[in-house]
Amino acid sequence: AILPILFATTFYFTFLILLNFQEINELDKKINNLDSNDYILTIGLDKYRDWDLLKKIAAEVPNINFKVIAPEKLRNYFKETPNVEFLGNVEFTRTRYEIASSKMVFLPTKPNMYFSGQTTLLNTTALNKLCIMPYDKCFKEYKFDNAYFYNRNLDLDEIIEFITEAYRDPDIFNNSLRRNHELVVRRYNNYNLARSIYNIIWGEYDEKDCNNQ
Repeated sequence: AILPILFATTFYFTFLILLNFQEINELDKKINNLDSNDYILTIGLDKYRDWDLLKKIAAEVPNINFKVIAPEKLRNYFKETPNVEFLGNVEFTRTRYEIASSKMVFLPTKPNMYFSGQTTLLNTTALNKLCIMPYDKCFKEYKFDNAYFYNRNLDLDEIIEFITEAYRDPDIFNNSLRRNHELVVRRYNNYNLARSIYNIIWGEYDEKDCNNQ
């Protein structure tokens, strides 16, 4: 009984990916023409976000504005932090708009085994924006240039220095961002994701066989 449900679910999400591919492409064309603002965006809908760290950083750099996309239950947590604007759990198109409009994205992830922040990192990089976050072992398979990922051993002051340096002069990471952007666009797009799902369920996908049917 489990396998049919798995197949149906896989078909459903694969269909959604392919159905929305054109819509997402059109959205990206509009988003890529947006001007950047001076705020840092943070996104986190799972339990592996270090909100305490973000709050401490925001308190130390009151001249930098932050926006937070996160579950509504966290709204009161940032109420007393004047340079943090809490947006709540917004829809996908609004999230991509905020990424494109931001100066950069900062993901203060906690140590984890499943690559928390992966979706945000890929979306942010696809939009040609910096995504500052701690480096974990799970990054290795992605072949990212890790110049703008920081070591987890850094203390608070060192993390703040790393972030503010990137904020003041994001161009220092231009080469790294360009390489990562090209990597994401080439290897981690919606078409390749759908094909990977197909391969997991039915084996290797052969475009020649598909075209001959």
